Amino acid sequence: MPLNVLIMNQSRDLCGVLCRFFRAGGDRAECNSEVRLAECKSLDAKTTLSKSRPDLIIVEITMHESNAIAILDGLQKSAGTKNIPIIVISDFAELEFELNNYLDFILKPIDLRRLREDVEILKAGKKKRGSDFEFRPLNSSEHQQFHDFLIKHCGLHFERRNIKVLERALKSRMELLHIGSYNDYFDYLEKNMERRQELQKLLQLLTVGETFFFRYHAHFDVLAKSVLSALTGTKAKKSLRIWSAGCSTGEEPYTIAMTIMEALPDWKRRDIKILATDINNRSLKRAKDGVYSAWKMRVTPQYHIDKYFKRIGESYIVKDEVKSLVEFDYCNLQSTLNCTQEPFDIIFCRNVMIYFTTATTRKVVEMFADHLNPGGYLFMGHSETLLNVSSRFERHTQDGNFYYSKKVQPAIEAIKFRVNSPATTEKPTILSNNSQKAPLVPSKLQDSVSAEELFGTGLNLLHQEHYPEAEEIFRDVLGVKPEHTGAILALGQIHLVNGRNDEALACCDQSLAINDLLPEGYFLRGLLFEMAERITDAIEEYRKAVLLKIDFVMPHYQLGKLSYRTGDVKTSVRELRNCIKLLEKAGREAVIPFSGGLSREVFLEQARKDMTMVEATNINQPELGVVTS
Repeated sequence: MPLNVLIMNQSRDLCGVLCRFFRAGGDRAECNSEVRLAECKSLDAKTTLSKSRPDLIIVEITMHESNAIAILDGLQKSAGTKNIPIIVISDFAELEFELNNYLDFILKPIDLRRLREDVEILKAGKKKRGSDFEFRPLNSSEHQQFHDFLIKHCGLHFERRNIKVLERALKSRMELLHIGSYNDYFDYLEKNMERRQELQKLLQLLTVGETFFFRYHAHFDVLAKSVLSALTGTKAKKSLRIWSAGCSTGEEPYTIAMTIMEALPDWKRRDIKILATDINNRSLKRAKDGVYSAWKMRVTPQYHIDKYFKRIGESYIVKDEVKSLVEFDYCNLQSTLNCTQEPFDIIFCRNVMIYFTTATTRKVVEMFADHLNPGGYLFMGHSETLLNVSSRFERHTQDGNFYYSKKVQPAIEAIKFRVNSPATTEKPTILSNNSQKAPLVPSKLQDSVSAEELFGTGLNLLHQEHYPEAEEIFRDVLGVKPEHTGAILALGQIHLVNGRNDEALACCDQSLAINDLLPEGYFLRGLLFEMAERITDAIEEYRKAVLLKIDFVMPHYQLGKLSYRTGDVKTSVRELRNCIKLLEKAGREAVIPFSGGLSREVFLEQARKDMTMVEATNINQPELGVVTS
């Protein structure tokens, strides 16, 4: 079936080339240079366009059309033209990712082969879809193929719980391309992932996150008051290298730059570079432009606004001296090719890895550790932790917030004052339910140091993520008191962190063989079952932990998260509410047991976010499928 094509041209040469092209393919083409882009805002122009009933509109953008983006957007929203696919032709490559919501963007000179592909896609889509096509939810197999594709190529992880975000993005791209089935779009995505940058266009709909200047203000206080002084305290240290990984639209790296400029009065005499990277090219372009709305400035101190921004109308523009410290570049953290070979003093990667699987997170954190100088710093989002991810970092807390530094050398020597002589090199055997207890070699501790005191020291090391040192201390405790269930379970946590899940499970079994009313043993076993995708078993273990200890925060939290995942929204709301109530009663500086060292303040913020998500995403939504072991 031939297409009726309307060409809104600015040059006669373009009109002639395109008319001959379409007519050769059996389509009808008409040029209309009288309806200029600048006139498309008018009601008469829109009426003229809708009366011509085109199947495709081709719009040429030239230097003279400075407001073309807003006008094109108006074409898509107008009742008469909003369902008509649009192809933009332009000389300006930088507009491609600004104009992501159109059928295609083609640079001059025109690639006629690509244009022919667009026409074939459009015709095939019209033929398959029909006028009554409606987008439906992804089924299990469709979800799985997109899930696996995104993990493989960019590390993003879309489970059933956030499938609506994925469906909305797919729907948007499929409507623009007039593709009528998920399988057809998947084939298109595989074929055109790089050739037409389709993956990049899809990612722009999946990775747009809310960000603003001075988000998590406490991190920048730590940067100014502690980290920068530690790194630049010596005269020999004149260079400073910082990586903002997942910089989005630039608010974070520019905030880092302003913080440095305030904290280091001699910053102009230093060799300072902030590398800011992201997977979203459209976000990177906006970051380079450095133009922001008042909403993005909502927590920015007025002092910084006056000093580091220019106000033009309703917009705030980052000054050039701030921009001079930041270099923007594309980077896919999941790629096997390193984004950079440069060593860094500080890495910011906040609220990026929440999209990743645990395996991808471990890979990325390992890469960060390799790229950090010894003693270098890593800042993550408040809801992110290195628990079960890496033992190469030391955790620090300041004013209820946490950050990490790359370990330089083991800290065990700092603990030796608690012990009269070196601990035995023989390690206790962790037993399963089916084995007999092996004899433990007593540790030669001072009489003045009790097992409980030493256990407390070990817990402190565990919360600070000094895992090798904590493990040695817990083994010393077991040398004195072989049935100390707290030390056994603490060893289980360390095994879990290091990926030794079978040994961690053996610790759970041993502790419960000693005391079958031990809620912590059931909780840790539930966590291991959940990691092994034994979902029904995990829920049962968490319930046992709650029944035995009603004020145990972690099993309430895990039950809430896991119940939401399985579609049991009622239980999810109840358990998250119980978790929040318990956290609100805890002391402000309390560290929540079995949380990986999270403070009450950080955990409470995360639990409230989870509750908001559960309540918001389930209003008038169909129940999610139940996951079984």
